[in-house]
Amino acid sequence: MNRNKKENRTYRSVKRVLITTSAAAAAVVAALLLAGFLMQGLPVVWESVRQEDRAGNGSFQKQESVTSDDEVPDSGSVDAGAGKSRLDTSYHPAAGQESYADVSTDRMEPDQNLHAGQTGQNQGAQPSSAESQDQAQTGQAANPKSQDVQPDQADAQETSNQTSAEKMIQEMTLEEKIAQLFILTPEALTGVQRAVKAGETTQKAVDAYPVGGLVYFQKNIESEKQFVKMVKNTQKYGKKRSGLPFFICVDEEGGSVARISGRGFLDVPEMGDMCEIGQQGDGAAAYEAGKQIGEYLSRFQVNVDFAPVADVFSNAKNTVIGKRSFGSNPDLVAKMAANEVYGLKSQNVAAVLKHFPGHGDTREDSHLGRVSVNKTLDELRGCELVPFRAGIDAGADFVMVGHISLPNILNDQTPASLSYTIVTELLREEMGFDGIVVTDALDMGAVTEHYDAAQAATQAVLAGVDMLLMPQDFKAAYQGLVEAVREGTIKETRIDESLERIFKLKKTMY
Repeated sequence: MNRNKKENRTYRSVKRVLITTSAAAAAVVAALLLAGFLMQGLPVVWESVRQEDRAGNGSFQKQESVTSDDEVPDSGSVDAGAGKSRLDTSYHPAAGQESYADVSTDRMEPDQNLHAGQTGQNQGAQPSSAESQDQAQTGQAANPKSQDVQPDQADAQETSNQTSAEKMIQEMTLEEKIAQLFILTPEALTGVQRAVKAGETTQKAVDAYPVGGLVYFQKNIESEKQFVKMVKNTQKYGKKRSGLPFFICVDEEGGSVARISGRGFLDVPEMGDMCEIGQQGDGAAAYEAGKQIGEYLSRFQVNVDFAPVADVFSNAKNTVIGKRSFGSNPDLVAKMAANEVYGLKSQNVAAVLKHFPGHGDTREDSHLGRVSVNKTLDELRGCELVPFRAGIDAGADFVMVGHISLPNILNDQTPASLSYTIVTELLREEMGFDGIVVTDALDMGAVTEHYDAAQAATQAVLAGVDMLLMPQDFKAAYQGLVEAVREGTIKETRIDESLERIFKLKKTMY
């Protein structure tokens, strides 16, 4: 009996173990089945989410990288014509003769964005030595190529700047448009005898006449601190009035024509005449000169330098250009001028090629009266125009047109600065320059002896000029242009074309 009870207890214990084990096994099997289902089902669910994401309907959307406004490259940061030269190959130096493009890059440094955030038309790192040799052999200027900016980014920024400029132009009155075409001395704008500061008088003048730029001379620059304060105040008034900065301009060629160098200012090197640079025959020296000039101009808040001189000193009796020129060989001058453009632009200073179409073969001084160059157009193409082509290819933002008569081309004594043939047909159409064309000073004898202020301003704009430098009588010139547009002599769309070029560059100066 006791034995039977013990067997029954043992049987029940085994049965409970078997039941418990079976339940655990069933749970394990169920878990395995569930896991298998999930392994098959989850990828399907995740793929569904991914498909929704690609379609833009899901919540798991990929975040695109965002570039802040201050990192957006400017339109001019990429040279649309990099590697291309407009120079006519028939005018390249003969074999064994030095080519203007034979530029040493040992001392060159990568260009920076022009105007603190911008474009030059040709920005970026300097080419390698191998590239320079290739360019020298093919007659192309050492043209910096951007390594940081993609063409589509530059194109997008250029389109944005253009759209913004067009909108601004549409909102401007005719008087405001006309004012933007002028570059004046601060004295001509304000009426003071000598301007060394900018305060209430300057602000009122800017409000009345929001001109495009101001040009300063030695008498305006007493010290770096004084000048910087004056310019910053002036810029503040200009931006408040028009939403755009002024072109702050000086003649800083080096040597005999300099407003800052050579006056003992701290940390401003004394720059020699450009003929001394030219005698070295080294493009890198011209680049370094431009870079040094640009560095201290930037500190002084100057954003436009009326340099380099691209004139070929081809007439020994010429006393106006002389040592200001790099030399008498057009290919040498071309090499030097192009490299100085690069140097200036590396420091965010706009370069101005002058004095188109070439002042080096004159005897007279256009400051005093009429001057003439008796060459044919083919002769100009073979000499005087060579440096200007190189400077344009280097990305010069301005070309200054001189008051030079060309009777064998124009069949009269019209100054080049007032000639449609020279400004539009030659400079714009044949040579492809689409930057800003500015006159030489319109208060010079070559103009004032034959035209009043209104006539000169009107004829210059009709010729295709964008900006008018220092008219003899600003208010007369200003009013003459307003009336010329209202009377239909000048179409308002012609004024708008110039403003688009001006605003495109100014937009890069923020």
